[in-house]
Amino acid sequence: MQKQQVQYVVTSQPEATFVQTGQPVSIGKQQEREWSTGTCGCFEDCTSCVCSLFCGFWYLTCSISKRMNEHCCTPFCVPDTLMMYRLKLRTRYNIEGSVIKDCCCSYFCGPCTMCQLARELKHIESQLNGPAF
Repeated sequence: MQKQQVQYVVTSQPEATFVQTGQPVSIGKQQEREWSTGTCGCFEDCTSCVCSLFCGFWYLTCSISKRMNEHCCTPFCVPDTLMMYRLKLRTRYNIEGSVIKDCCCSYFCGPCTMCQLARELKHIESQLNGPAF
């Protein structure tokens, strides 16, 4: 019995591998800023406070939706819209806070949180001399 030899065809040449080491790059987190007003600072903008109490939660939320470049029906269709808007604004403008705090403020202080978002958008828009989003 004869041994059968298997032949392989080489289709490419081996390439040299270079490993480059360097100094570690430090990517620092930007300093977070505080909210322009507190969650319970409703008296700093009585218009949004009165609007959230008497015109209804949905009117002010729809207004905020439009100002944040979202569809005005989002609050009707998506649960936790207020928390999502707070998180979006906070991350976009590097405002202090956490997802847990966004969640707690939205669930336990919804009208006050909505007013805070309206005030913060107004503050940002006045600094930018234009829309925030």
